[in-house]
Amino acid sequence: MSHDAVVIVGGSLAGLHTAEALRGENWTGPIVVVDADDEPRFDRPPMSKEYLAGTVPDQKLLLRDRARLDGLGATWLLGQAVTAVEPARRVVRLADGRELAYADLVIATGVSPILPRALAVPSAHLLRRKADADRLRQHLRPDRSLIVIGAGFIGLEVAATFRAAGARVDVVEALATPLLRQVGPQVGGALRRIHERAGVVFHLGRQATSVTEQGDGVAVTLDDGARLTADALLVAVGSVPGTAFLEGSGLEVADGVVADGHLQVAPYVHAAGDVVRWPHPLAGRSVRIEHWMTAIEQAKYVAKRIAGTGGDEPFAALPYFWSDQYDRKLQVHGFPSADAHLELLDGDLDADRFAAVYLVDGRATAVVAVNHPRQVLAGRRRVLAELALQEAP
Repeated sequence: MSHDAVVIVGGSLAGLHTAEALRGENWTGPIVVVDADDEPRFDRPPMSKEYLAGTVPDQKLLLRDRARLDGLGATWLLGQAVTAVEPARRVVRLADGRELAYADLVIATGVSPILPRALAVPSAHLLRRKADADRLRQHLRPDRSLIVIGAGFIGLEVAATFRAAGARVDVVEALATPLLRQVGPQVGGALRRIHERAGVVFHLGRQATSVTEQGDGVAVTLDDGARLTADALLVAVGSVPGTAFLEGSGLEVADGVVADGHLQVAPYVHAAGDVVRWPHPLAGRSVRIEHWMTAIEQAKYVAKRIAGTGGDEPFAALPYFWSDQYDRKLQVHGFPSADAHLELLDGDLDADRFAAVYLVDGRATAVVAVNHPRQVLAGRRRVLAELALQEAP
């Protein structure tokens, strides 16, 4: 059995960029990409916004067209699940019983949305695949209504897309503020007010206890006894890392696959994207980050490590994410926390344009901005300077 191939498990954003970056680093050996999903490589962020609204066609949603994929010279095994990894033998096993030997293995399986049993009716929508967006889009009309369970990024982006189309929208969230864990109470409150001014009705601090299908729609019962009805239901309550296939492998799993500071899980085993947890030197703790840019930066870093062109510095890119809701662009750089002090740099949290930094022990750990790109870049420089200073010996 020849161990000369880089095997990448997971062929979406992080997996695709790892393959591309390997070729960019002049890796000439075989590359095999294995993915249980048989769907083409689609860009997921537009699915809750532009694609759902019908302003981005199918072809624009493709991460890469066929010609560019073919140009990588990689073998794509789509619709093939990896069921086991044996690091001692340096092989992965597929569902059909085949074994693939690897020189290096890259785990890039990402995350999958959660569907709690109490909410699992046939008509409930999740949003991960293009087919999910196509199905949800059928309800995107002014005479329709939507219940969103979960006020995270996907839930709020879909709520904004439906309200912009004139549909009635209710959002149910177990926490007291939308995006509380991601951006804290003050910025979460500012986003709630933006949605409320657009007509979204929030049910905060509430949980859905049951869902029943009612004619062509759904009825959702909340824990306070309230009953909501709508034409469609979106469940957006979070996601789980794709690590089930690692059971019995001996690789450490704890809310993601655990890697060291170089994104190495074990000898010849690396990880990139939403699935990996690693000690971030700027955060000063172990993190798992579900951000588009982080996945790409990790893929490039791992490719350099495999190709032997990278240095010895640990992976330390400052996280960055954005969210488009209505005509507002939220941007966050760094590590926001719910208990940080928020220092306003410009604008007003009750307005449509503001910028602020998160302060922990007097140091800037993150910057947030809505429709304020200049301030967010200045804030990013400040965060990098102050976090780097904090890590100095």
